[in-house]
Amino acid sequence: MSTTTDRYVRVATLTEVQTTGSLVVAIEGYTLGLFSQGDKIYAVDNRCPHMGFPLHRGTVKDCILTCDWHHARFDLASGGTFDAWADDVRSFPVLIRQAEVWVDLTPQTEPQAHLHQGLRRVASSNLLRGVFDAAMSIYLDRYLNIPPARLPDPADTVENPDLLLKELPDLLDRQQQVNAAGKLVARYLYSGGKPERLLAMLGKLLLREDRDFHTIQEVEAAFRQYSLLRETPAGVPVLIAVARYLAAHAPTMRSQGQIYEMATRLHRGDRVFEDT
Repeated sequence: MSTTTDRYVRVATLTEVQTTGSLVVAIEGYTLGLFSQGDKIYAVDNRCPHMGFPLHRGTVKDCILTCDWHHARFDLASGGTFDAWADDVRSFPVLIRQAEVWVDLTPQTEPQAHLHQGLRRVASSNLLRGVFDAAMSIYLDRYLNIPPARLPDPADTVENPDLLLKELPDLLDRQQQVNAAGKLVARYLYSGGKPERLLAMLGKLLLREDRDFHTIQEVEAAFRQYSLLRETPAGVPVLIAVARYLAAHAPTMRSQGQIYEMATRLHRGDRVFEDT
């Protein structure tokens, strides 16, 4: 049971961290990596923001933590990364009180999507949108040779949107259904379909495909961004984009689902590889 003073929570003794050099602590929904460097103790989220590897398995030199998987590097004091392909890891303020380590677990607003967070910080969102739009236009036209996709017509509605939702899995069983998937999701939402049901369906469609960490990260970021925009007209394009993204990566071999099914059968004690 944690002991709380002000905003800080006791997580370990000073001796426990100094003896091992690093320590993993799970407390109040957080998994922290504690690191002893000189006469200081540092605390960071133990999940590497690149691909989720436990950071306590990494190495520390000169207050720089290096993940043991892809060698992403982080400043222990600030959590800032030294590598452009990795995100910053969250660092936590630490206090030492009577030979005990206390960590500030005050909730923070996590980045939902870098662009959206940038729009919320700058003084002129229109200026930033213009710069981003120009950069994306150049990237799509010059490098990918892909024209921008127009948003579906909001007037294109149906009386029973639930029937549309049932069509989405079959649609993603076929290749080259990006535009069709985006249009279907738009019609569902513009027709008054419940966003919660759509989110559940999109999550199910993600899980049935062979997916890597970055695919999950993209969809998760979009879901979080939609939670901020769902009461505004800007929320609909976010879910349209998710549907298009999933359609662009579907169908896969879906071998991961077969692996999970096999693991479940083995866990039940089924004789999978024996003659009956």
